[in-house]
Amino acid sequence: MKRKKGFSLVELVVSISVIMFISTIIFINFPKFKQVTAVDNAARELALAFRDAQSRAVAVSINAGGPRNNYGVYTTRVGANKQVIIFSDIAPENKRYDAGVDIVIKTITLFGGARVESYADAAVGNPNVLNVIYYRPDPTTEVSDGSGILYNQYGPFTINVLSQDSAERRKVIIWRTGQVSITQ
Repeated sequence: MKRKKGFSLVELVVSISVIMFISTIIFINFPKFKQVTAVDNAARELALAFRDAQSRAVAVSINAGGPRNNYGVYTTRVGANKQVIIFSDIAPENKRYDAGVDIVIKTITLFGGARVESYADAAVGNPNVLNVIYYRPDPTTEVSDGSGILYNQYGPFTINVLSQDSAERRKVIIWRTGQVSITQ
């Protein structure tokens, strides 16, 4: 008796059904997966921007006018602005980013519908603009709003990053000592 090679019709139907079932589950969960990924990436980009500014503040670099004193990160939650700016603070006494005055080192755009929603501080409300400045030579951190008012000089400051539909949230926590962490 000869043995037949290949798959039977029942085996093919079962295999295709299993593949279709798995594909359906993946496609149903894809929008949620996309939002989670966008928020995770935005929180990581934000944390990396703080680390980058901190590293630049500790390192030595020289521009045409001499050494740069301080580096910082500027974010805003007003409107559809999804950009984070790493800058060199030319006028350190004002403790904020001044467009056209300070040197823009890098501009980071948040993609996938993720956005900076709010800033949280135990002692103060929720400003529209946030400036985080790292001072040379030590990586001490100061957080201020658009007018230069300082926030929570002793404890952490939290930045909330949300998905487009606000279902997913990550918190980027900045400590005065320079530590940056991401939590859910």
